[in-house]
Amino acid sequence: MDDLKALLDKLVAGGMETPVAINKEDWSLAGHYLTQVYEEQDGTAATAVSFTEGLKAGTEDLSENARFNSLMDTFDLLMKYNTNRDDPMAADYDLNAVSLAEGDVAFWFNGNWAYENMADYIVEGSEYGIMPVVQNDTTGNADVNSYLCGGATKQIMIDSVNSTPEQQQAAKDFLSWMAGEADGADFMVNSCNLVPAFSNIQLEVTNPLGLSVQKYAAEGKIFESFNESPSDHWKTVGAFMQEYLAGQTDRTGLIQKIADYWKAQK
Repeated sequence: MDDLKALLDKLVAGGMETPVAINKEDWSLAGHYLTQVYEEQDGTAATAVSFTEGLKAGTEDLSENARFNSLMDTFDLLMKYNTNRDDPMAADYDLNAVSLAEGDVAFWFNGNWAYENMADYIVEGSEYGIMPVVQNDTTGNADVNSYLCGGATKQIMIDSVNSTPEQQQAAKDFLSWMAGEADGADFMVNSCNLVPAFSNIQLEVTNPLGLSVQKYAAEGKIFESFNESPSDHWKTVGAFMQEYLAGQTDRTGLIQKIADYWKAQK
C-alpha cells in the first residue's frame, strides 16, 4: 500500500489531481470490495465460510482481523485520491469508465466486465489491466498482493420444471456447443468477451482486462470465491459501506453495523 501511495502522489505531482475512481454502487462496495475480507482470510472458500460462521456466532472480531483492517486501510487510501471524493455518492459509473479509458484517472476498483463500458473511449496506445488490491499487512495470507479475487459470474441453469424435455435438450445442446465446439468457444471468447472456465478452450481473451484475469487464472493465482453470502448482503452491507464512503460513519461504526448484520443471520 505504501508503494501505491507513492505512485498516487507521483501522479498528483504530475498533474493528475485525483488518480482513483470509486463506484458508489452497493454491489461494488459490498459484493466485491468487502467480500475480499472473507475470501482472503487464507484464500480458500472453506475458510471464508468458517469465518462468516464466526461472524454469525460473534466469535470473529473485525476490529482485530488483519485482513479487514488491511483492506480498509487501502480503501481509506483510495478514498483520499477518489475523483468523486467531494460527493462520492454522486459518482457516475459510466463517467468512471470514461475517466479510466481516457487517462483522467489511473485506478478504478472494478472487474473485467467493465471493459464494455470503456471500449468506446479507449485511447490508442494505452495499456489497461487488472491488479490485486494491494495491502501492507499480509498476516495469514502471503498471497494477497499477487492473487486476484475472482469467480464465475456467468452461471447458466436449465429449468426442469417449466420447460419441456425438448427445450431442456436444446439447452444442453447449446451449452455443449459453447463449451465443446470450436465455433462455440469463439463465440464465448471473442463475441461475448468472457474468460472461459474450461481447460479445453485455449483461445486467448482479446480485451486487456479479461486477458489479465485469464493470465492470473492460468497461473493459479485466483483465490477461491465465496458464494454463500445472504441474499440481502449486497443491499444491506452495501448501504453501510456507502455510509463509510460518504463519511457518515467511521471504521468503528462500520464494524459494529457489519457485526450486527452477521449476528442477525443465525
